[in-house]
Amino acid sequence: MAGLWCLTGALLLIAAALLGLALFGETEAGSPQFIALGALWFWLSPGSLNLVQAVTERYLSVTLWDHVIFPLVQQPAVLVFALAGAALGLITWLLGRRRHA
Repeated sequence: MAGLWCLTGALLLIAAALLGLALFGETEAGSPQFIALGALWFWLSPGSLNLVQAVTERYLSVTLWDHVIFPLVQQPAVLVFALAGAALGLITWLLGRRRHA
């Protein structure tokens, strides 16, 4: 259970760092510039993003890539990490309550 809490904290910490970067990073227009999850992923590992797309379309479903994964990677990374961290935190909390009940 402690591992899930650590993962939750890591996801929320990444979201906070991305938010800080968007709010306090250098921007031309002076407004926050949120980086898309796909752009962040491509910056970190360009080959893996292309590989995931190819494997998903070839072995799973083109529809899965077009209607689920692609729209997800177009979202701001801060939003994806924050929602994933919050969801995992809620699940971990509920599992902890169930174990103690």
